[in-house]
Amino acid sequence: MGLFSFIGSCIGSLFSGACKAASSIISKIPVLGPMMGPITKPILDIAIKVGKAIFEGIVRIVSEVAKILGIVPEKTEPDELGERARQNPNIKRDDFESTDAFIKALQEAPFDEAKFEEIKKNNPAELMAATAIGLGIEQKAIEEKVKMAVPMEFFEAGFKGGMSSENMKTVLTAMSNSGLRDAGVFATYLAGGTLSSANNEKLKAAFAENEKNGGMPISQVETNLNNYKPPVEAGEASAVQLA
Repeated sequence: MGLFSFIGSCIGSLFSGACKAASSIISKIPVLGPMMGPITKPILDIAIKVGKAIFEGIVRIVSEVAKILGIVPEKTEPDELGERARQNPNIKRDDFESTDAFIKALQEAPFDEAKFEEIKKNNPAELMAATAIGLGIEQKAIEEKVKMAVPMEFFEAGFKGGMSSENMKTVLTAMSNSGLRDAGVFATYLAGGTLSSANNEKLKAAFAENEKNGGMPISQVETNLNNYKPPVEAGEASAVQLA
């Protein structure tokens, strides 16, 4: 059972508990913990905030964008990448010129597949920790590729707006080309937040480039976002009653 099977099978309270436990697990990992703690905290925070169904969508999009950009092999998922990092704490990001090179080293390092399978079957918190680590590594590699900060809120907004992973990559490229250095402005704009006049103009240029290259018009993304209804997560009412 992988992460998505775990997400689909647990009620909200169990999912939230696994996220909180994962944060503690990561903080106690020698070498890797201090490096990944600040990166994984926003990931686990957003997982708790949006719930299991939306977080599953975010994980899928980040993973698919990473594959589109050639960051990870097609069959590699964030949970496996994170577990590879956990099993090989001697391989440090700071020893490499890029996160791409760090990921390649992890892919070539020894890996206990049986241990990973056991975690997937029996330890949701450990699996969530591995997933958060892998997702954080992919996030940093994406940021290096597009030369801008790409917070999880960007992926959340794209998922709720009905954008494909390919379109998310197109938007990132367009924003980078327009001179933006933080993809968070995309989420801020869609949430009705205030942007500086400079960022507003750059974002408009990015939207035009995105549509020119076949991306979903921003007006459609806004419509989808406004009409988005969070999925009903079965079992949560029972969880509250049992608490």
